[in-house]
This record gives sequence, C-alpha cells and structure tokens, in this order.
Amino acid sequence: MSDIYEVLETIKERHEREKHEEGKEESQIDPSCPICYKVKEGSEPEWFKEFWKIFRKVILATMNYNKNTIRKLEEYIVLTRKDKDDKYILNRKKRKRVKELEKVNRKGEELLDVIVVSIKYRDEPNYKKIGIISVIKMICEHYIFDKEDNLLVEEKKIEGILGNEELLKYKYIIEDDELDRRFVVLEEWLEKEKIVIIEFITQHTMRYFKEILHMEKSILNEENRDTVKNFQKNIKYQWWDKNKYPEPWVNDDLTDKIIGKIVETKGFVEEYSDES
Repeated sequence: MSDIYEVLETIKERHEREKHEEGKEESQIDPSCPICYKVKEGSEPEWFKEFWKIFRKVILATMNYNKNTIRKLEEYIVLTRKDKDDKYILNRKKRKRVKELEKVNRKGEELLDVIVVSIKYRDEPNYKKIGIISVIKMICEHYIFDKEDNLLVEEKKIEGILGNEELLKYKYIIEDDELDRRFVVLEEWLEKEKIVIIEFITQHTMRYFKEILHMEKSILNEENRDTVKNFQKNIKYQWWDKNKYPEPWVNDDLTDKIIGKIVETKGFVEEYSDES
C-alpha cells in the first residue's frame, strides 16, 4: 500500500498526539485507532474471524483491526449480497444491470475505503490500496446468508483466494460487475462518436477486454497490439462507419482509437475507484 501508507502513518501519529496525548476536543480522526474503536475481547463474530484468517494470509503486513473494520465489513457484505442465481450474464440487458449497480458500487467503494484504513499495518503492505480492496472483495464473495439471514462463509471455497492467478499476477483483480461497467462505458463512447454499434459479445471478448485493461499504459507497446486486435475480432458489430472504419474487426484505425481511449481514461476507472 505504498500509495497511501505514509499518509496513514501521518494521520495515526497526529491523531495519537492530539487526541490521546494532548486531549484536544477537536483532533485528527484516525479510523484505525484501537482506543476510539475498541473491540471487546472475544466479541468478534465467527464470520469475521474467518475473514481475518484469510486476509492475514494474503496481506502479510496486517497487524490488527477495530470496531470500524467489523461494522463496515458487515455493511459491505449486506450491501453487495446477491441472489444465488445472480450470475455473470452477457446479453443486451447488460447496460440496464450496470446502471442499477452504480449506486451500490459507489456506496460499496466508500465502505471499502473505511475498511482499508481501519486496519493497522506493522509496515508497508505487499499490496497497494487497490490490491487490498480486491482481496476484501474476493473474500466477501464467499459469504452467504442462511434462512434466518445469519452470515456464513463457504470455508472450502474461500481458501482458493490464495491461489488466484489474476491477483498474483497483477496484484489486484477486476471483478465481473466492474468489467461490465467499464465495457458499457466503451460501448457507449463508440456509439456516441458514431464509430460502431456493438450487437453482441462473448466470454472471449470480455477475457481480452480484461487483459487489455490490466496492461494499463503498456497497452501502447507494439507487442500488446495483437491483444487489442483479438478483442476487436471477438465483437459482433451491428453497424459501423464504412468510410472511416471499414471492417472494424480488423481495422487498424479503430485499434488506435480503442488504445487511445483506454490510455486517456486510465482503463475507464471511475473517480471513486482509487486505483493509483
């Protein structure tokens, strides 16, 4: 978490000095303070103990948590809970689904921000903030609710996080819902600019899309151009500007446009998603 670790350490030191040493009425707030947000020993729910066990195996610099961590994590799990049949679907309802999820995602990111900074780290973590958030999201995906709405964890599945290839390779993941959202942004831009209209896509399309998003600025490297071309080839086009972009599935100018837009928008990352 080299991107914000020093800032958090400064906040912690200032809070401790102003609040607990000098006793100022108005002092720096520290979401990770174990005194202000003390957890009664032995009061942690079982579902949180399972979360913490896995989280510490991935984020090695983790030291301790507080009441903020538990409360906000529970809020996040409840907020993002899905029905058992709510699966990743690639169809023309994608846009509607993405729009419906925007408000939930925004609130979820706010909760995740608090969770990350509520945790104390003994030294600089092995993941940046975006990576820590990815780990939290991945663990939370394995929580379910029983008939009485009690929170349970799928213990066998949750261990699989430790070997997640995407997390190990890139140090963060792009979840399916987030991948959908970013694709819709690209799709709407292509239509607005009267470049192409997409008819439908496949799992292969989204696999290539995720790959080029993970490239970040290296997408400009010539050796990565073929991956963008493969992305184009795996799209079924409904309409395209025949004068500017004939045969869009192989058109080099369209390749340049896509690459340029991804670089310009930093992979269609929203402002509330701190992925620096």
